[in-house]
Amino acid sequence: MKRFHLVCWVMIVAAALALGGCKKSGPVAQIEAPAFDFGTADQDTQVNHTYVLKNLGDQPLEISRTRSTCGCTVANPTKMKLAPGETSNIEVTFSTGHRSGKQEKHITVETNDTKNPKTSLVLTGEVIERMKFDPNRMYFEDLQPGKEVSKDVTVTNNAKDPMTITEIKPAEGDPLTVKMAGEGKKELPITLKPTESLTFTVTLTLPADKQFFHSRLDLLTQGADAKPVTYYVSGRVKNAPGLAANPASAGTAQVAPMPAGVGRIQKVIKPEDKGKSDK
Repeated sequence: MKRFHLVCWVMIVAAALALGGCKKSGPVAQIEAPAFDFGTADQDTQVNHTYVLKNLGDQPLEISRTRSTCGCTVANPTKMKLAPGETSNIEVTFSTGHRSGKQEKHITVETNDTKNPKTSLVLTGEVIERMKFDPNRMYFEDLQPGKEVSKDVTVTNNAKDPMTITEIKPAEGDPLTVKMAGEGKKELPITLKPTESLTFTVTLTLPADKQFFHSRLDLLTQGADAKPVTYYVSGRVKNAPGLAANPASAGTAQVAPMPAGVGRIQKVIKPEDKGKSDK
């Protein structure tokens, strides 16, 4: 009788262990290498990287959506539903635009993994400016309508290779002009070696009916696939009541066309001239 009771207890314990072992884990999301550093990239380019998401669970894993901390970063899964053991590529594209310096973008993948419903991806690296401007943006303070004001801007080739500036492209009908003149005059196009600079003068005459000004200059470089490098110019009339509600409607800046022989370079600074005083 005792032996019978012992056998029964053994069978009960074995059944309990079997039932415990059959407990399902559900869907389990895991990213292989969730952090990626792309190193360096130029402005106005795209960085592409593929992350891999795997379902380590015993139930289907479903991706509900992906989110990023910046509209410049997009994540597209190749599969939205993964059977146990299956993987899905998460293809991420980061558009550098006019950003510069260190970058860190976060992407969230939302799934039906109950223990870890939000899986994080990180994309880091540095965007290199092709051209560096000084000042970084031009701002005219205390403008007086009808009165001409001018400022200088220096642009430096910040790329690894020589760069040829062919044109400062205008838009039509605006009160902004660019003039390059001075000692060592040279005509556009001009090639700047790495770290070489040129200086040009921006002149603005704001119309009497305008209080605010906001626009851009596009510097074109040589090459069929070369994209313009943008320089922003803005300003406001002295004692203006506030910022323009719609800067685009407050007058857009324009650079007069600069055919060969008209646009002149004010000054070319070579690497060996850095730190020398002007004579």
